[in-house]
Amino acid sequence: MTNVGVDALSPEMDERALEELLQSHQIAIKQFLLNQKYLAGIGNIYASEILFRSRIHPDRPANSLTAAEQHKLLRVMRKVLEEAIAYRGTTVSDYRTGEGRTGGYQRSLRVYGRAGRRCKRRGCPGTIVRTTHAGRSTYFCPQCQKAELTK
Repeated sequence: MTNVGVDALSPEMDERALEELLQSHQIAIKQFLLNQKYLAGIGNIYASEILFRSRIHPDRPANSLTAAEQHKLLRVMRKVLEEAIAYRGTTVSDYRTGEGRTGGYQRSLRVYGRAGRRCKRRGCPGTIVRTTHAGRSTYFCPQCQKAELTK
């Protein structure tokens, strides 16, 4: 397949590779994560979950993340994707595995599909918000994922 970026779970995707990818992109980090030509394997649900757990606002320019945020993003990205694989994916409507089974990761979702509900992070008074990025639903907590939109 051409024009597909490195797999998010591959050994080649390390801190240096992520930094190199991010530094030349001013697009919102949510759009960056969804663009398979930069980074392959992250879908819409997982992008929202990764950004929530990383405490990164989805509108932040990709190249504005600090080294510490990049490190956390990479660690959380791997953790979320590995958990989702272990649970056979996420069934929010009609998704089925190759064996016809539903996924189980939907029980672990912290923000996706929870617009208007209280944030699950302990001590957070925030309410989950739904917006759109490039026509895709994005869920986040404006309290936990503060918008620091400039470098």
